[in-house]
Amino acid sequence: MALGAKVQSEAIADFETALGRFAQVSLDRVKAAEIAIRRLTERLEERRIELRRELVRLQDEIVDSDDEGDTSHASRQLEEAEQALSNVKRWQRTVNVSMESYKRESAKFQELDDGITVAARAYLRRVLDDLAAYFSLQSDGLASSLGVNNKSNDVDTMAGCVEQRKFDPTAFVLPPDFFWIPIIEIDTVRELAEVCSPNAFKKVGYDEMRRGFDALRNEILPAINNAPNPATKDTFACRDAAAGIAYERGLLRVYEAFFGEDSIHLERGKADQLFSVSNGRHRIRVAMDAGWTAIPVKMKDPWR
Repeated sequence: MALGAKVQSEAIADFETALGRFAQVSLDRVKAAEIAIRRLTERLEERRIELRRELVRLQDEIVDSDDEGDTSHASRQLEEAEQALSNVKRWQRTVNVSMESYKRESAKFQELDDGITVAARAYLRRVLDDLAAYFSLQSDGLASSLGVNNKSNDVDTMAGCVEQRKFDPTAFVLPPDFFWIPIIEIDTVRELAEVCSPNAFKKVGYDEMRRGFDALRNEILPAINNAPNPATKDTFACRDAAAGIAYERGLLRVYEAFFGEDSIHLERGKADQLFSVSNGRHRIRVAMDAGWTAIPVKMKDPWR
């Protein structure tokens, strides 16, 4: 009975993670579509302005010409420019109609993501918390009946113990080109084999990196998701300066560690099941110990 319930809790956790991943990917696609439509609109407007200027130039050329024969070429160019301008205006009307339709559908999707999806994930997390509490009570009851002290942890890590409560960060929206990649999709057994002791953390200490993850969770991600004024690199630089905090201990350093040039990089071939790590092994190890279920990675399209 307990084993079956535990399997169900793992399935719920997987579903909740998948739901968050779906929402993140969908939002990224919506953003990409919005950018593409906006760029198309801008190009059409630039082309319209360019053609209008060309029309004026050709009209002036025809008016200023004294020889009727010299205007034939300009007249043909004028007709072509007028036709091109007419086509651009027609495309602009078509794009505007499509944009209005897209905005309505996008608003419906945003409402779905902000409302139903968030509520569903919150509900699933409450269910998982209840199940975790149930297993804890069952474990404590069994230990008491056997006269065993069940306060110690079974699995040691560099921090002392694995945190029992997991943290799923995928509800947070990431900067452009960044995606949440579930840690279970990374080949951690092979990639993190050499990152298994405090001595492996040469450049940045383990405890310092743990504090960085705490800052990412509690300050960086909430600020990035602060609509309608999401925080940027400059935001954290200003915060550090206002607080008189040096770069080595500030939020800007944490932001750049995850969203700068030295961000976590993964690779996966078409035939591979798991991601390999090209940069960020130490951060992934700390994320696992801290209970994170996913990490932010800069990639073009991790699911193609």
